Amino acid sequence: MSSVIRVNLGPMSYDISVAAGNLDRLGSLMSSLKLGKKALLVSNPEIFAHYGERAIASIENAGFQVSSVVLPAGEQYKTLSTVQSIYNSALEHRLERSSTMIALGGESLEI
Repeated sequence: MSSVIRVNLGPMSYDISVAAGNLDRLGSLMSSLKLGKKALLVSNPEIFAHYGERAIASIENAGFQVSSVVLPAGEQYKTLSTVQSIYNSALEHRLERSSTMIALGGESLEI
């Protein structure tokens, strides 16, 4: 079963798809959006350790060139300095206007 959540931002609105198996289909879902072929995956250490390689494999299998940046988790890290780190990574990996940034995050996992 899948759900779609609409984020209403006027002309910049978008949908969020929530469904089992979407992580392994991420690349094919991105392909249908006519995006540039470079992508930057942004995550935190815990989430990246569990899901990062699967997300990257899915994106690369769809023909994208993927780079990643792993940042500390927590509200205290949501700062302009952290945004600067993301921008620096984007520049380092030569992202372009047509490139895509993917946020891979969520609540802490209990295993």
